[in-house]
Amino acid sequence: MYRSKHIPGALILGLIGMLATANAQAEEPTKPIKIGLVKTLFRDTSPRMAMVVLKPFSSIMYSMTGVHGELTIGGEAGELAKQLADNEVQLAIFHGVEYAWVQQKYPQLKPLMVAVNWTPHLRAHIVVSAASEFQTFADLQDQIIAMPRGTREHCRMFLDRLCQQQGKTPKQFFDRITKSFCVEDALDDVVDDVVQAAVVDDVAFESYREQKRVRASRLKKIATSEIFPAGVVVYNPAILNDELLAKFRQGMLKARDHVLGKRMLMLWNLTGFEDIPTDYQATLTNIARIYPAPASLAPAKPATNVKLVDQKKPANVIPVPTQTQAEIKVVKDKKPSPTAGKEQDKAIVKPSDDAKITNQNRE
Repeated sequence: MYRSKHIPGALILGLIGMLATANAQAEEPTKPIKIGLVKTLFRDTSPRMAMVVLKPFSSIMYSMTGVHGELTIGGEAGELAKQLADNEVQLAIFHGVEYAWVQQKYPQLKPLMVAVNWTPHLRAHIVVSAASEFQTFADLQDQIIAMPRGTREHCRMFLDRLCQQQGKTPKQFFDRITKSFCVEDALDDVVDDVVQAAVVDDVAFESYREQKRVRASRLKKIATSEIFPAGVVVYNPAILNDELLAKFRQGMLKARDHVLGKRMLMLWNLTGFEDIPTDYQATLTNIARIYPAPASLAPAKPATNVKLVDQKKPANVIPVPTQTQAEIKVVKDKKPSPTAGKEQDKAIVKPSDDAKITNQNRE
């Protein structure tokens, strides 16, 4: 298992391997559905190699599922999600953590099935030599860590987060990050002190322990990740009808029953496609809390409710009496005179009519 070459990513290669059990020369309908693949599935693969692997998919998929499909690389998670929402692709494949982000912004996009390697619950480990003095991740600063080719996204994200907690990027934190050919090579290098640590998937580490018990006993885990959700095939209910979805899904789920399909799935470190687990949404919610979505996929913040100021007078406020316009007249447009300064010192309140009458009586 370890020495197989991870070409475009375990999820899509498992998909292709599964469909390879059928006859590639079968008759195909003229209008294929487009299946978008998130760009992060191809981290260790050149675009040219990815296209070589994806090219025969259409006829293979139709033979296996009765549905004619065409694979396309859909960009980052946010870009692919928008394509699915806009019907530019009809199905999409994401890493589980990416779908946890996607559904926050596009709640209408639903999971169809998951791609698993024995378990839908993924974990990552930081492994060091049992004889070393390393006790915590912080002890690995300025050391060398191995990252096997084909390392899955949850392992990469876990390593990034550990480094962020130290205030650095992985390149800043470690002296060097080596690209081991496979998990087995990475763990062997830790045992032989070629490197001081390795970041590996939980299932791969357990397989190493079963195959190399003595060497595995010389290793220890100093950090373990949270549970990550498995990779997932996502659809838009507004695009594909239930009959077509059911046909596609059933073809996928039966792959493990075919001898060649099973071998290909094992080659790419997958055991098959499965129904959505009952705790899948809870896992998605938890991982999105720990690993927040990037800005492009962050859910829109609700508008702040601004309370309008009540213009009515409070009932308990006693109004202050004011003078009438007849009582107060501001002197305007008055020509300046030598006594202007003195006049300005005098009151500008003009007597009311009642006051005039009183004054005349006194005279």
